Amino acid sequence: MADTPEPSGSGSAGRRPTKAELDQALAHVAIAPITHAAPVIDELLARFRQTHCNAGALFAAFEIGAEPALDWYIGRNRLHRDDVLARLLVHPAIRAGLPDLKIDPSPLPDIEFEPHDGQEMEALLARILYHGGAYWHATGSGMPEKALALRFCDALFGLRFDEIAFHTSDTAWTDWFHDIAWDKTFVVLDKRHRRLFLLAVTDTD
Repeated sequence: MADTPEPSGSGSAGRRPTKAELDQALAHVAIAPITHAAPVIDELLARFRQTHCNAGALFAAFEIGAEPALDWYIGRNRLHRDDVLARLLVHPAIRAGLPDLKIDPSPLPDIEFEPHDGQEMEALLARILYHGGAYWHATGSGMPEKALALRFCDALFGLRFDEIAFHTSDTAWTDWFHDIAWDKTFVVLDKRHRRLFLLAVTDTD
């Protein structure tokens, strides 16, 4: 997904934040773990733990406070630029909210994030659910996996695909990943409700 063009005109709304402004925003942004409970979330995690039987999947949800410099990146789908997303993921609240992921804040993890159109999330998730991990053999039409992926998206953000910032990574950016072929991180930001969802999947043979 291409970056959203900057708006025309002058003023702080159209001005890219300086490095100092971004550093300050990332240092002070309020992030808090939240309970985002829905049966389909447990169903999806159970499915991943079946298809990726030597590792599985982790999920957590967070609320993110408003910071003008950070919002500049959010509004333009540029969270993958200037290490913004990587720096958010080492925030103490996210480390505490997902201790099993073993996030090490130092040095900053080298995560190669790819931005996507929100409409791609359901298809990418369904593909991983269908093909599975090291010892999983895909069967059937794939429609149950597509249905599960769509229900998961509905539980997270009400199928408002146009209101999310969606990124994925194949990088083994913590020691929890096995760094072979089945590492996947989904980061979804619901812009309306300022909720960040983190889903990590891995497996090994």
